Amino acid sequence: MAFKSWRKQHPKLAEWAETAVAESLTVFDFPAAHRIRLRTTNGLTRINRELRRRTRVASIFPNPDSCLRLVFALLAELDDEPDPQGLSQLQLVTRTS
Repeated sequence: MAFKSWRKQHPKLAEWAETAVAESLTVFDFPAAHRIRLRTTNGLTRINRELRRRTRVASIFPNPDSCLRLVFALLAELDDEPDPQGLSQLQLVTRTS
């Protein structure tokens, strides 16, 4: 790749780039409909925000297990919500290379 010119002055960077750049481009092996979901963490951010909001309301938990029960119940509730963007309809894609 183009990283050969870096090898003399920056050998660690060149080694890292040869691996990391190739790995980061694997997202393009997927169809465009899948890529938009893979490149963003919006869904995860929303889940974390909802968990924070709900656990703050409870604020005091008698033990760690009670907090875990609440979190698992919230995650199950979020999993049961309808999928407005049709994410569940995405087909599993196998890599060809």
